[in-house]
Amino acid sequence: MGLLYGMIGIFVLIALMLLWKIHLLQKGMDEIAEGLRSCLATDTNTLLSVTGRDKHLCNLAGVLNRELRILRTRRHKFQNGDRELKEAVTNISHDLR
Repeated sequence: MGLLYGMIGIFVLIALMLLWKIHLLQKGMDEIAEGLRSCLATDTNTLLSVTGRDKHLCNLAGVLNRELRILRTRRHKFQNGDRELKEAVTNISHDLR
């Protein structure tokens, strides 16, 4: 009987540890989601960070940060091209007058 209670205790402990790990993973995913929303909403140089030490979440944040850098570079190229096009149209319109 004592062995049965011991095994039940071990299973309960394992279940509690797994629930805690799930909670930490969810917290990390929420941090990444909020950081991504913030980075996409504004043109900022901040990158995603994760407070936890889970290697998979840190890897995900790293991949997303690389993609954010690429997106930022493309956005700046687009904005510069758009500005140059507007300047060219303005110069052409002045020349035509």
